[in-house]
Amino acid sequence: MSMNSERHNQAFSDQILAVAKDAASEHDAHNRFYYEYRTVMDMNAEFYRSTVRRFFKNREIVHNYFSVAGILLDFTNINNVVIKTVEGAKDDI
Repeated sequence: MSMNSERHNQAFSDQILAVAKDAASEHDAHNRFYYEYRTVMDMNAEFYRSTVRRFFKNREIVHNYFSVAGILLDFTNINNVVIKTVEGAKDDI
């Protein structure tokens, strides 16, 4: 939220007004966005740092040395993969 604090502050102010006017719902755009946004906040710091380090910095999957519970996974055995592309043009990042 601190990366784009003005936008988030405005979004919360608008939502408070919508609630006051009884014009907000659990499924409106604001609540859907912040529900997803806050789900990553449930991760503890060590899990988040480990994920960033292993996936993005060390690129363990790319280099085929990713392990789980001490078991090395061989990604060369995966040969039929469905790819989902997520558009991030409207993200704050």
